Amino acid sequence: MRFTAALLSSAMVGVSAPLLAQKPTVPSGPISLIDAITIGRRQGVEAAIAQLNVRAAEARKGERLADLLPSIEGQASYIRQTINLDAFGFPGVSGVTNAFNLYNLQLRASQSILDLSARTRYRAGQDTVTAAKLDARVIGDVVGANAGVAYLRVLSAEETVRARTADSTVAADLLQQARRLVEAGVSPAIDVTRSEVSFGSVRTQLAVARNQADRSRLDLVRALNLPSNTRLQLADSLGLGPLEIPREPDEAARYAREHRSELLAEHARTEATRRTLWAIR
Repeated sequence: MRFTAALLSSAMVGVSAPLLAQKPTVPSGPISLIDAITIGRRQGVEAAIAQLNVRAAEARKGERLADLLPSIEGQASYIRQTINLDAFGFPGVSGVTNAFNLYNLQLRASQSILDLSARTRYRAGQDTVTAAKLDARVIGDVVGANAGVAYLRVLSAEETVRARTADSTVAADLLQQARRLVEAGVSPAIDVTRSEVSFGSVRTQLAVARNQADRSRLDLVRALNLPSNTRLQLADSLGLGPLEIPREPDEAARYAREHRSELLAEHARTEATRRTLWAIR
């Protein structure tokens, strides 16, 4: 029936609102690199928007399907009225009747027997949904990859902090040693000044490294679409399983043409456009 489109639209609003209102899931324990990629693909902002685009495409496909289903329309009315018999001009008939009720109920139904244009538009809607799903997969892959890169940057920044902390410890020991040598009269006072400058430089580098580590963690939290005050524990597990992909250039190119989601999405989008043009003709 034609009001299927209205039902689908209202259902779309009823489903999307809770999705937008849901809070992202915060990991309860340490996360690995694969976990970061998976969470980014599932609840990243761009990935969520892509999924909403898929639902919108499915709703438009439902509208195309409504054109192929039976159409039922009806209306009802109730009137309480009187009739002035003098208005008809019949001899011997005059006066106004008593008030009476008048009910009117109308029901109309229709069904298209053959509508090639509507069928083609529906098939074009199916292709559009396929393209939207493939686009969502591509966007999810990109968001997951960004989350993985942010994860690696956090690990790198934390390793830099550890290295700068060790350098600071060494610089402090050298400063103490220089002071003892100067007090013993073995070294000139300029050695203490050099050690103090070196120690101050290392402490500055440590502060910069800590700031970069905090910024990297914030970037990771944003990539995973989590609250800014979330404290993530990284499992530092960078091992990946073997990838079953072709190694030769020609085979790799053929594999990419068959499996790249963006290419498949463009094929589906092209087919949808072709069907739409055929429907217009």
